[in-house]
Amino acid sequence: MQCPHAMNLRVVMRQKWLLPHEEDLKYSGPEWLLRVIDGVEADSVPCLLLVLWRAWFVRNELTHSNRKQVIESSVSFLENYWETLCGISRQGLPDSKGKKPIIPLPRQPDLGGLDQDNVDGAFTVQGDASIGVVIRDEKVKVLLTAWRVVSNAANAEEVELMACKEGITLAAEWTPTSYFGV
Repeated sequence: MQCPHAMNLRVVMRQKWLLPHEEDLKYSGPEWLLRVIDGVEADSVPCLLLVLWRAWFVRNELTHSNRKQVIESSVSFLENYWETLCGISRQGLPDSKGKKPIIPLPRQPDLGGLDQDNVDGAFTVQGDASIGVVIRDEKVKVLLTAWRVVSNAANAEEVELMACKEGITLAAEWTPTSYFGV
């Protein structure tokens, strides 16, 4: 908290955001940060945490890779990050590729009442592997999740096929109405 970059960053960011005074940020015991957060306005808590997070990042960069950061880059990063976070909370994730539908379409449930049966397999060249399944209903409510480790997998394709088989098996066994009309 007392390094020059962290202190200068807080000074500059106080001109842009509502942050606690420097004297309020002194270590006063194991729960000092909780006391600081409890004593400030709710709107300033996320800003304070972002500034502390950035100061910690800069410290790690200097300690582990000897890369120095200038205050201006930290200020610019924090302002851009804050704008992105605020934009997401206002209208959802930005659509940088232009693929968002212009008119939202209502969700159409599949036959059998199931909307999604998502599966995935993960594989490393060392042979470590796992599979996961998420089954949701037509209202996108999670009905079932499953995950397990796969031993002695030969390749990624085998693991993906195992994930598909597991997803179909679980859907047939556990969902209210089976895909297969059984």
